[in-house]
Amino acid sequence: MADSTQEVLRHNAAIQKLLTDISLRLYFRGLAHDRDKLVPPQKAGWDANTPRPPLHYGTRAYYEHLVEIAQTTTRHYEVASHHPEHHPHGVGGMSILDLIEMLADWMDANRAHGDGNLLESIRLGVLRFKIEPQLAKILENTAAELEWL
Repeated sequence: MADSTQEVLRHNAAIQKLLTDISLRLYFRGLAHDRDKLVPPQKAGWDANTPRPPLHYGTRAYYEHLVEIAQTTTRHYEVASHHPEHHPHGVGGMSILDLIEMLADWMDANRAHGDGNLLESIRLGVLRFKIEPQLAKILENTAAELEWL
């Protein structure tokens, strides 16, 4: 009878290496996230257009503010692949890494508001970005697994 131990251990080591690569890529995305907003010409636009308190996602005031700061956000979307607006095909052009960073971005936006609702933000994002139901469920499942809901 054959012993599968070595093949299972080889496979396990390969998966560990691949998942470590993925986690390092996410780590470096975290270090670089939105840093473009801190340097010219971005910084001046964000300084001039950052409302206090933050606007709640999906509200009329939020969308009106987006129109007001379109020039600033357009420059950001050009370099920030975690935004669907960065991609010619929206969410369909994103990678899994982009989606994870986008979901983390949505989570922090909810925390910044203090009374945000990530599940509602996902549902609004689904409508806004025309996210397919299967991917919407994956985003919800991921948020739940990370205990972000």
